[in-house]
Amino acid sequence: MLRKALEYGAYTYPPEWFNNDDNFAKVMQETLYLQRTLINEVNGLKAAIDKPELHLRGWKARGPARIMLLTGWMYARSSVEHVFIDLRNAELTPDDGEQLALLMTRCNKLTSIDVRGNDSMGERGANALVAFMDGAKVRTANSVPRSVNGVTHSRSQLQIPKNLSMVECRLLCAELEANVFAEGVSAGMGKSTTKGTATLNRRGGSASDAWMPLLWAAKDNNLIVARMLIDKGHDVNRQEPMQDKGNSGYAPIHWASHKGHAAMVELLLTNGAIPTILDKHSNSPKMLAEKKGEKDVVALIEMFTAKMAKGGVRKQQSQTSAAAATAPAGAAAPVAVKPEVSLFASGVTKQGGNDGRQARSFGTSDISRLAAKAKAEQALQLQSELES
Repeated sequence: MLRKALEYGAYTYPPEWFNNDDNFAKVMQETLYLQRTLINEVNGLKAAIDKPELHLRGWKARGPARIMLLTGWMYARSSVEHVFIDLRNAELTPDDGEQLALLMTRCNKLTSIDVRGNDSMGERGANALVAFMDGAKVRTANSVPRSVNGVTHSRSQLQIPKNLSMVECRLLCAELEANVFAEGVSAGMGKSTTKGTATLNRRGGSASDAWMPLLWAAKDNNLIVARMLIDKGHDVNRQEPMQDKGNSGYAPIHWASHKGHAAMVELLLTNGAIPTILDKHSNSPKMLAEKKGEKDVVALIEMFTAKMAKGGVRKQQSQTSAAAATAPAGAAAPVAVKPEVSLFASGVTKQGGNDGRQARSFGTSDISRLAAKAKAEQALQLQSELES
């Protein structure tokens, strides 16, 4: 394991590279840490050398050579089986995140890792793993799916809580985009198996056309995931395949309206969702909400439509809505423009938080508090991006 780790690390550099004092010091430090970590971990690594899984949850080892040691373990294995490494809550660093992404790129046998609970990776480490997943998207039935959330061939379920950190949400969204999922049967077709948690089952690439992450997030009322998918460019007006007899050609706003998710409806509307878009049975989101008795959603859609009529929303948004309303069901939806208006100021009853609980009768102080919180979060995110 030590030799394989060095072949992957220090031995890959040409002799002249070591003439730089900083490079030489870096490699010496890594090698000393590697030797010390291997001595402490060798029994556990040796016991798992022929097994398809390595469990290091809460790993206590520290230092710059942890991932190099895992590399030595991977390349010392004689088995051709796909490998899963559990690294949850291991206090991974940004460098660890980048090294793991590189290891998964170079070593095809390492098909799954679980790095949840490692906010310590920060944006840099998360971005490296997201970039890896973007390049590992399942495109055909023969594609080998990869995972950074612990999904394997034998454990195909992915548990998704409503309460996610930003790092975990980025990694989760990358996984939802890279692989194909379906709602678990045990989840009751969208209902959570445990409070605040949804279950998805990973499927093969042959079903890729039917999998729409934003549609699922709207149906499940997972606001943080929906926001991130929208920010990543997912079409808020993309509908279920019309030719599929098993669905109704819903767009995300259809599902949110049908299930009474008022906060999700507002999120979609303020990011370009067309309030008059029709499913293949000619139902608009408002009609679905009316049938289910979701008065808050009906009021929200009516208020948004009224603001559009009065010019409270960008003219382009109004034109997009009119074009979609007259387009035949199944036609490609026009590109919508994000409106400038926020419906918080209108006093409409909203759903609060990611747990889906109703927060009714918002007052002026509540609106001000939420607006201030939103601005503070945006400022922190902008500061983080600038520092990066």
